[in-house]
Amino acid sequence: MIFNALITIVDGIFVGNGVGPDGIAAVNIIVPLYMVATGIGLMLGIGASVLAGMALAENERRKAYA
Repeated sequence: MIFNALITIVDGIFVGNGVGPDGIAAVNIIVPLYMVATGIGLMLGIGASVLAGMALAENERRKAYA
C-alpha cells in the first residue's frame, strides 16, 4: 500500500509537470477507482487463500484446490 501511494504521488508530479492541471484532474478522477479495484482484488485474494488454508488444515485437498 505504501508503494501504491508512492506511485500515485510520482504520477501526480510527472503528470502535473508534463500535462498540467487537466492531467492532474484526470489522475484525481482515476486514482479512487484504481484503489477500489485494488481493494476488491486484495479482499478476494486474501479471502480465497484463507479458505484454501483452512481446507488444507482439515485435509480436504479437493475442496482446497477447487
